Amino acid sequence: MELFNIIVLIVLTVAIICGVILISIPLFHISGYLRKAKRPFFVINKKKDDCFYLQNTGNSECVISSIFLNDEARYFENLNGVSFAPHQKIRLVIPASEDGNDAVTIQYFDSLSKKYYRQKFVTSNL
Repeated sequence: MELFNIIVLIVLTVAIICGVILISIPLFHISGYLRKAKRPFFVINKKKDDCFYLQNTGNSECVISSIFLNDEARYFENLNGVSFAPHQKIRLVIPASEDGNDAVTIQYFDSLSKKYYRQKFVTSNL
């Protein structure tokens, strides 16, 4: 009878440890998703041939540090220091190139989490 109690105790201990581990892993993933959901996130939409709209689709405000076209080939200086509220958009004119493989790189500072983020968009995919 004592051997049976020891086996039951071992099985219950292992089950509790596994349960704690298996429950905590999804909770950490969910908390990571919630942190990512609060950060700013930019989207570029194409409306006409050379007219694009840059929009902050995230849930927090951010300040643009720099926007470059083709890895620092052209610099959009007038957008430096511009603060973007959530869901705010701005018109961005990108000149068409011969090969059509332009890439827009945006670096911005999240005012809520105090972190810098960087996004890169290829205009041929828009």
